[in-house]
Amino acid sequence: MKKLLSLTILVVLLGWAVWYVAGHADEFGAVAQVTVPVLLGLIAVMLVYLCSQAVILYLVVRRYGTKIGLSESFGLLMVTLFTNYVFPFAGIGVRAAYLKKVHFLPLGAFAAGLAATILIELMVYAIGGLVGLWLLRTTVYFDLPLILLLLGIIGATVACFLSPRLAWHPRGEISAKIMRALAGWQEFAGDRRAVLQVAALTVIQFAAFAGCFWLAISVVAPVTTAGVLLSASLTDFAFFIRIAPAAVGSFEAAIAYAGQLQGFSFADALIIAALLRGTMMAWFMLLGPFFFFRLLRKNQIL
Repeated sequence: MKKLLSLTILVVLLGWAVWYVAGHADEFGAVAQVTVPVLLGLIAVMLVYLCSQAVILYLVVRRYGTKIGLSESFGLLMVTLFTNYVFPFAGIGVRAAYLKKVHFLPLGAFAAGLAATILIELMVYAIGGLVGLWLLRTTVYFDLPLILLLLGIIGATVACFLSPRLAWHPRGEISAKIMRALAGWQEFAGDRRAVLQVAALTVIQFAAFAGCFWLAISVVAPVTTAGVLLSASLTDFAFFIRIAPAAVGSFEAAIAYAGQLQGFSFADALIIAALLRGTMMAWFMLLGPFFFFRLLRKNQIL
């Protein structure tokens, strides 16, 4: 039922987007200004963004004793992104199934590593968003709710990493699984070297994502460091708010909101979103099927 609702929302959003573009065609003239250097730059910087995610996956999974390789990690990332589009919301499940069958990674360890990656990512991007808001302080109104949201994300992340170990004796299979997942999380959070490595790579990931925004925004408006940082920060959060497959709708809404703070029109935001989504899809739609058959079919995951 949930998947059906999400697909329905996706169809409605896509239909509305087509209707909006058709009714405001004159506002999308900036598309013609997309040059070959900008497009090639977007494709290249997007690859850096994706590769940084693959290296993070590699480090986190290796942390639990697996023998996964770098190219395998990149391929698994491509499969995750590809399956999220072809089979909505299936990407993480496919990744977990692959790592469990091929590398014998327990689901509790997978969940702990995924949680650590997400929390570090949220903290880094929230800090980037705060820096962007501070740089925009003289040109936009004081957005207190957004500032409190970003501070809350940073505070919650720090609290999770500093939380004490729980002395809880589970009763029953479900409680035992929860306890194993918590133990895996606390073990990872206590590994300062692993946390710092993932944090450093996440900063590189954020810088690459901001670079993608720099190139995309340059097509429709003057670029500012503040605007790029804020846009990258808010758009990343949209990936975790999925009312439709592949964050369709929430992704575009985040870009539109960040653009509004910078004085962009809604049409400008849609152009930026299309450039970013298009260049990202170009990579995993090209490489996803290849790695899908190379990794999953070979190991009889699906």
